[in-house]
Amino acid sequence: MHDLFLKSGAASSARQSHPGPCTGGETRSGGDGGGGGGVDLRDTNFTRLNGAFASLLETLQSADLPATAPTVNAAVETQKALANLKAKWAELKTKDLASINANLRLANQPELAP
Repeated sequence: MHDLFLKSGAASSARQSHPGPCTGGETRSGGDGGGGGGVDLRDTNFTRLNGAFASLLETLQSADLPATAPTVNAAVETQKALANLKAKWAELKTKDLASINANLRLANQPELAP
């Protein structure tokens, strides 16, 4: 996704109209010499996804033309990353939290609420 975003030229145009990437400090430089600006979704979290969506929104709002195919693909990949992260969050709340609460009950401690 990152490389598609950089190659689309969207990152370049976003950098020209914006002083820095909207990623909350979670950027990485691309291997194509693009200088960064995209968001790394390999090991994502909600902060990175927020930055990715903000960067895409900035790119789409600053363009005078319809979105390019790479920008649309970047949006689709970011939405998929959000769906995956939400699934992991739901699993954490159901499986991991149940296990933690069981241990807390054994220790006569208050349980964590989801």
